[in-house]
Amino acid sequence: FEAIVDYWSYEFEDQITTVPYDSIGNAVGNGQRTGNLPVDCSHPLRYLVTFSNNDTCTQGTTVGADIQRIKTFVINGSPVTITGFDVSLKYDFGDLFGMGGQLTAGFDTTLMSEYEVEGLTYGGVEVFKTYSAEGYANQKRFPGMLSEMRAIANLNYSQGPINVRYELRYTEGVEDDRGPGAAVDSTGTTVPVNFGVDVDDYYLHNLYFNWDAPWDTTVSLSIVNLLDEDPPEVRHEINYDPYIGDPLGRTFELGIKKSFAAK
Repeated sequence: FEAIVDYWSYEFEDQITTVPYDSIGNAVGNGQRTGNLPVDCSHPLRYLVTFSNNDTCTQGTTVGADIQRIKTFVINGSPVTITGFDVSLKYDFGDLFGMGGQLTAGFDTTLMSEYEVEGLTYGGVEVFKTYSAEGYANQKRFPGMLSEMRAIANLNYSQGPINVRYELRYTEGVEDDRGPGAAVDSTGTTVPVNFGVDVDDYYLHNLYFNWDAPWDTTVSLSIVNLLDEDPPEVRHEINYDPYIGDPLGRTFELGIKKSFAAK
């Protein structure tokens, strides 16, 4: 049996990043969600926003939907503090079945205990306040979706030229930090939209088979997403987060590798 636990902590300063366009839009747009409410034409960050009608912004008349473009810049960002744990467990069962094979089990996980991004001030204006990113979707802010726990468990059996490996990948669900969305119904009433506010946990089952065949040949077969699970729904343009899963479902991969000895 082998167990390894690592604690890590990092502090980053002056990271190269961009001024978040969504934060600029929220500031000038008064944090609205529908696009039908007036913007703040006198906001100090107004010069970064281009409106329709030749960039005309009339207080009380121009609304969020009139925003056409948002200008942003590459800057040195605010400090970031990251802490967490890595845990690795491995157990060797040996020849469990008395057939000359080898069975091992493993478990690896990363636990994110803190991911704090300090508030950012640009041009003398507060762009965003200090926030904790762990456990949130962070769709419109750094660093993107950040689960507090990710883990991989596996069983591996080998006997002679045959190796079979089962793998389970787990990604803990998150909460959309933006909260419920909003939409206007057929009566003109603004109503909340809860789609994607709570992102579900995701389990991915994989199976791998390798055979060291004769004539210096290796045959491999992989079944990824064995149970054909869909990725969790996310309030995103493509309705899922590509850093967690993909819409391909169950996939099969067959590989044949032939080695040629040098003469």
